[in-house]
Amino acid sequence: METNDLTKQSTPLNHAGENREVCNICGAPLATFYAFYADRPNRCGKCHGMERHRIFQWAYDCFIHREFRFDNKEVLACTPGEAELKFMLQPARRVVSFDVRPVAWFDLQMDIHDMQPITDNSFDAFMAMAVLQHVRDDARAIDEIHRVLRPGGRLFIQSSNIMNGRTRPVENLTTHYSQEELEKYGVGTYRVYGDTDLIDLVARRFCVKTFHGYDPLCGGTDMIICGIKR
Repeated sequence: METNDLTKQSTPLNHAGENREVCNICGAPLATFYAFYADRPNRCGKCHGMERHRIFQWAYDCFIHREFRFDNKEVLACTPGEAELKFMLQPARRVVSFDVRPVAWFDLQMDIHDMQPITDNSFDAFMAMAVLQHVRDDARAIDEIHRVLRPGGRLFIQSSNIMNGRTRPVENLTTHYSQEELEKYGVGTYRVYGDTDLIDLVARRFCVKTFHGYDPLCGGTDMIICGIKR
């Protein structure tokens, strides 16, 4: 009889197969975590991953990798963090990073609404972690993402959704970004998504699948939306 690999682990694991004492992205111990705009340690001291990154990694390890892997893929990533660039997307053949603002360590400065440097059908995957709520015209952004993905390509979105709720606007657009960034680059906090509204938005252009993810270190949960280009 074949033995499941998880039974060979010497460290106790929970039901999803992860060690709750180390970061599920980089393996750094929980003791290295520090508080980042939070009242308890929530950010990894090694990969600087936040809850959203660990939630996506959990969903990827448990579910997403069974049908789509980043191995040998070309990935376009909007405002990725170190956790994505150095760890989560490490198996990819090529990763192109960008932001609408001038960020020295990203490959391109371009607007997600109008990604002119990118030709049609150029990438296998698009990562947008905590991005769409800060985009002025989210429907136009979805159209552009659809354009640059190859047929069968995947869009992965995390947006800290209101479960079983409706999208609501945010009165203070500078909740996260500055007034200068809002005026110069159009970056602000425009909305908090309701999960069904975000699904409908993506479904305008994509076949949609959803994955519920879990942060094994801090306990948070969220939905990862995957859009598949037909």
